[in-house]
Amino acid sequence: MFGENAGTLARIVAFVLPLGLDTLGISIALGLQGQRPLRPALVFVAFETAMPLIGIVIGRVAGLWFEALAASIG
Repeated sequence: MFGENAGTLARIVAFVLPLGLDTLGISIALGLQGQRPLRPALVFVAFETAMPLIGIVIGRVAGLWFEALAASIG
């Protein structure tokens, strides 16, 4: 069904599933405390979206920096 992308899909699921379960656990705890669901949901969405994007940018910048350093070292 997924062919050559099955390994990539499995790695993505293995990475994302624990993050989703963590968010689910926090959401359940907030629900048990009687919190209104909209504000925590918006905060979770903001951070779950922003952090990977920030990580990609930092990784790209670090990669470019180390690429230049490695080329100069030899």
